[in-house]
Amino acid sequence: MNLLTYAQKGLAMKLFRNFLLLFLMLNIPSFAISAELNFKYEPAIVKLRGKLIISKAIDRNEKVVKFDAFKTENPINVIGEDEYSPTVRGVSVMQPVIFDEKLRKVWIEISKQKNNTVEIVGTLFPRDNANQLTDVLFTIKEIKVIDAK
Repeated sequence: MNLLTYAQKGLAMKLFRNFLLLFLMLNIPSFAISAELNFKYEPAIVKLRGKLIISKAIDRNEKVVKFDAFKTENPINVIGEDEYSPTVRGVSVMQPVIFDEKLRKVWIEISKQKNNTVEIVGTLFPRDNANQLTDVLFTIKEIKVIDAK
């Protein structure tokens, strides 16, 4: 006993194919984007865009403190390899570490101007003591303004 005619089977197959194509078109871009937002800890060099902000955190004395921070355009995932460098997902705010005095002056100058989009090059490393205020920190090697407002 055949429940569907050939015409009905053909229509069902077309609908299924169109549904499958629509599903793939809507989901493939999200896979491509998420792959771009996965980064590794040092020594890998990363380049991120975002804004320089003043953020708040609770320090080791359980007091709210303000600190300079970098906020990414989109949250990122930092992929760790062991318990000393854990994977952290959804990172959007990072505490900067700037060793170079010239870069520190550039950071301060850019920070004074509000809403600039910057591109920062450097390395990421996980928090390893109570004085660090974010789960992931960014050692900055280079900084430049991309979009001045």
